[in-house]
Amino acid sequence: MNPAAVLAKARNSQRRTYLSETANALERYKVIYGTYPVTATWCGATGSYWAGGCADPTNYIPGLTNSGELKSLPQDPRVVQAYSPCNDAAATSIIYYSNGTDYKLLDHCGPEGTLSQTDPMADPPRWSYSWAIYTAGASGW
Repeated sequence: MNPAAVLAKARNSQRRTYLSETANALERYKVIYGTYPVTATWCGATGSYWAGGCADPTNYIPGLTNSGELKSLPQDPRVVQAYSPCNDAAATSIIYYSNGTDYKLLDHCGPEGTLSQTDPMADPPRWSYSWAIYTAGASGW
């Protein structure tokens, strides 16, 4: 048994779980407030390329933790670390974008190993290196 592969599989399982939990929190938020949290651009955590576009990169999905839907926003287990398939440390991050009507929550460059275009979490434009959960209107973002 390869210990590195076992750890990668565990991190991938963790990624799927926190993407699903965050998507559920976004749906609860929409029920309460009538809209998804809005961002002007892709927002990501401190240390990522997308932190600069966020009003608060420690709270990259505006208001979601303040509403009580989540205690804290997820971070990729290997955030700001370089590894295949993305060998750029600042590219590995959970990122979020929403116009209020639609949203996309993306683990950009996070999933480890060989990814499949048929995976239900494969991001259509980035299937070989990212997983996503999104509303129908955001599939092409």
